[in-house]
Amino acid sequence: MSGVLPAAAVGLVLFLLLKTGRQEFTLPLQWGLLALFFASVLPQIGAVLAFTKALTTGVGLSEQTVLWIRILGVGLLSGLLGEAARDAGAGTLAAGIELAGRAAVLFLILPIVKGLLSLFQEGIV
Repeated sequence: MSGVLPAAAVGLVLFLLLKTGRQEFTLPLQWGLLALFFASVLPQIGAVLAFTKALTTGVGLSEQTVLWIRILGVGLLSGLLGEAARDAGAGTLAAGIELAGRAAVLFLILPIVKGLLSLFQEGIV
């Protein structure tokens, strides 16, 4: 996850440099950066999950609280990066960053949906 932010910053700078001189390279740069973002985020999911598990046991936070904190962080970070890319004129890159953020939030919310479905099956709700 930490490699994504510097890559996003470098990508935005490259985009701005290419936008003024060589505009034909901006779209392939955006698609390449999107592929890099997705490839770098996927392996990090396990590390983030392990850290939050350690956080729940070490500090005493409930698993639900940590889950909501993660969802909030992913949503805020992807929104900020998407807006920064959009302000720089990289609409494709902004859409990809926001799509990756939404996919990560969807992945994170699955345990909540599973818990709700189990409550419905037990007839509690």
